[in-house]
Amino acid sequence: MQMQARQAKVYAQSLAADRAREHSEQLQERAEELSDILAQSRGIDYRLNWNSLRVVPDAPAFQPGEIARPEPPPDLDHFLLPPPTFLQRIIPVLKSTYERAQADRTAEYDQAREEHARREKGRISKVEALKLQHDAILAENRKQADEQNRALDELVEHYRQGEADGVEAMAEIALATDDLPEIESASRAVFETSSKRLVVERQLPTVDIIPTAESVRYVKSSNEYSEKKRSTANIRTIYNRLCAGIVVRTLRAIALGDVERRVETIVVNGYVDTIDPATGRPTRPTILSVSALAEEVRDLEISSLDPVACLKRFGARISPNSQELEPVKPIIEFNMVDPRFIRETDVLGTLDTRSNLADLTPGEFESLMTNLFQKMGLETRQTRASRDGGIDCVAWDTRPVVGGKVVIQAKRYRNTVGVGSVRDLYGAMTNEKAAKGILVTTSGFGRAAYEFAKDKPMELVSGANLLALLAEYAKVSAKIEFPDSWTDLSAAVE
Repeated sequence: MQMQARQAKVYAQSLAADRAREHSEQLQERAEELSDILAQSRGIDYRLNWNSLRVVPDAPAFQPGEIARPEPPPDLDHFLLPPPTFLQRIIPVLKSTYERAQADRTAEYDQAREEHARREKGRISKVEALKLQHDAILAENRKQADEQNRALDELVEHYRQGEADGVEAMAEIALATDDLPEIESASRAVFETSSKRLVVERQLPTVDIIPTAESVRYVKSSNEYSEKKRSTANIRTIYNRLCAGIVVRTLRAIALGDVERRVETIVVNGYVDTIDPATGRPTRPTILSVSALAEEVRDLEISSLDPVACLKRFGARISPNSQELEPVKPIIEFNMVDPRFIRETDVLGTLDTRSNLADLTPGEFESLMTNLFQKMGLETRQTRASRDGGIDCVAWDTRPVVGGKVVIQAKRYRNTVGVGSVRDLYGAMTNEKAAKGILVTTSGFGRAAYEFAKDKPMELVSGANLLALLAEYAKVSAKIEFPDSWTDLSAAVE
């Protein structure tokens, strides 16, 4: 018995040691997989095949089931009496009794046959109804597939023409092809048609993805497992290579997926979705930002490429402490690229000769607001008049914590601006997920407008305030003098 117990103990220790070695190998393999995330993309064909996205309508076979089987008709032999006996044939009373009984059986058969015919008619009607339903489903499937394929054809044509939605779809598909091993990595892209620049946001994992244990061994004396912790320097090295590798893969996925060569420059902002330990609130710091020419990305040979060195060659902005999620300023803010934005004109430079703001056109007045808020330290973009959704300018306060997106409306009015315009601005703030809204006018605001804006992240800038801001930040002395014939367009007057 003691011999068997010793053998069992040795066997259990051997299994434990094997499990420790196996776990150590898994830890090593995962660390290498994360560290070499770029090299693992060698076999991926990023070239976009639009035809593979075409939809084939679902066409299931018609299978009505048991109801498709016809019910067997009644068998006359099961109803009729056996042939008459000798006595039933020669004795009149017995003969007539037999014949009446046989007639009753024949009538029962006829009735059963009629009922069977009615049931069959009902069954056939149900099968036909199911067939019509099946055919309708097939038709709807074909219709939906045709619509999706037509939309795809339109998107392909937009891509070939270099239009924003087509190029953005190309990028989305290319990045969906770049499947990272057990790594969550959301992404989105926006394309500037004028500069042929694609700006991409791609989610990077947190440092928690790196195994903290380097190896595991089994200790016989204590019958326990012992972990060897991975050094902080090693974790930092693996994490930096992982993040850099994902970003380089992103560059390659788009550059190689862009078979029509519609993108000239690719900007990738790598961010991390996490919780700020100082506030306990969600935060999304950008820890890596790079801009590269698509042509240079296509020429990369990744078999022996160091992703960190590659990004440094491209002049990337890399967090000096990515483990602690120390942010960097993106080369291009994703939200600063928007098809609504237009190139603003320098109206401030002309105010010396046109000091009366009432003499400006609506577009010039909006450009003036853009110029002014740039002077005040905001990053601004003017929107197209035809698609602004009530917003004349979008700005970003880039200060940490207190900053954020700002939407601005400009009202070149003579009369008091009513509360309706303030409500419209608040709705635009909600739609744009803006941190603040500013409504600027050449006139003033009524009490209801100020009451509505109270306790909301909104700023109402009257004509007098506007002149003061121009004097303070732009060193321009302007005036607001409307002619008597002036009529406000779409003004909400109180």
